[in-house]
Amino acid sequence: MKWIHWLKPGLQLKRWLLIGMIGLVLMSVPAGCIIMYFFDINWWIVVMSGVLGFLVLFFAFKCGFSSLLRNMQTTPFTQGVQSDGKHIQRMIYDKQVLAKGRKIVVIGGGTGLSVLLRGMKQITSNITVVVTVADDGGGSGILREDLGMLPPGDIRSCILALSEMEPTMENLFQYRFTEGGLKGQSFGNLFIASMNGISDSFEEAIKKMSEVLAVKGDVYPVTLEDITLFAQLKNGRIIKGESSIPKKSQEDNSPIDFVFIKPKKAGTLPEVIEAIRHADAVVLGPGSLYTSIIPNLLVKDIVESIERSTANTFYLPNIMTQPGETDFYSVSDHVNALFRNTSMRNIDYVIANHQKVPAEIEEKYLSEGARMVLPKPEDFRILQDKGINLITEELVEVKNNYVRHDALKTSKKIESLLPR
Repeated sequence: MKWIHWLKPGLQLKRWLLIGMIGLVLMSVPAGCIIMYFFDINWWIVVMSGVLGFLVLFFAFKCGFSSLLRNMQTTPFTQGVQSDGKHIQRMIYDKQVLAKGRKIVVIGGGTGLSVLLRGMKQITSNITVVVTVADDGGGSGILREDLGMLPPGDIRSCILALSEMEPTMENLFQYRFTEGGLKGQSFGNLFIASMNGISDSFEEAIKKMSEVLAVKGDVYPVTLEDITLFAQLKNGRIIKGESSIPKKSQEDNSPIDFVFIKPKKAGTLPEVIEAIRHADAVVLGPGSLYTSIIPNLLVKDIVESIERSTANTFYLPNIMTQPGETDFYSVSDHVNALFRNTSMRNIDYVIANHQKVPAEIEEKYLSEGARMVLPKPEDFRILQDKGINLITEELVEVKNNYVRHDALKTSKKIESLLPR
């Protein structure tokens, strides 16, 4: 790491270096005068000695500081964070700059949420993530059924998104076994399950894992109760289980009418209510509308806390529709469904993407039954009638042929809309 990097704005080092230099000069002036007074030495020798002394001091400080950093990089605390020496600077930057960032609560689940968090952590470390626990599919569903614990999958993804660790460690936590009894299971899920086994509660297990991985912000399950998500289709059929809802909707060729949870009076955590109360922004999404976002808003006290908060509320609809959930939905259809399924009535901003994806990517999604959610003139009118500002932006990012929100650009857009 180059020493010049320590002079970046916000680290609060330049001011102290300057004061130290001034102090050194102030000490040198009377010392030089005393030497010239008592000894018959030419003034230019005193000046040259002062310059030489300054260079020696600078060299000693630079070498000593570099040695200190090398020692810190080999401590157990900092191993596995970054191996290029930049993590010490990053830790100081986080404390001095990001810790003063806006307080943001992000509510949701699934891949979309964890993607956004990777951008959000670059503008603030005051992040509280509220994650759905209605997941009952895949490895999370197996652990939920076998161990009676809350599903860890979405929480694992959020913790990894907010952590600072080297790629090898992240790959380890994301690794899925490909054979044997653990086939399909994630190492990260097993790690949380193990942490849950040695903790007094699931909440404590998440806090311990966050501490181990040096997570920026806080991650909470929306509730500690074992909730189940149900959906009623337009044809009247009731579907049980988050993972079954899109499949059955497609099988019956019947869209979702509304969703609900059991137990209906499942409550959230006091820490979540407190975070919402003090937030500058509450962000809903991105993520699956019916199976990741709305289930959180059905938990007792979540909507009430948002409505009472002075925070600006944002909703981020997905860039693409989801087969079996939001087929043919427009931007305003997403908002209408959110209002129809919950008691929420106030959203300040809807941030929607208006950028087209590459043609070959769009064809791939069309073949799977997904379409772009692009804002139309009627969306502006409908949302304006509800008192909602529709903000459009180019937010597309394509990675490995998958369309996602550009996390940093989306996060900066949210920050720019907050009152100063």
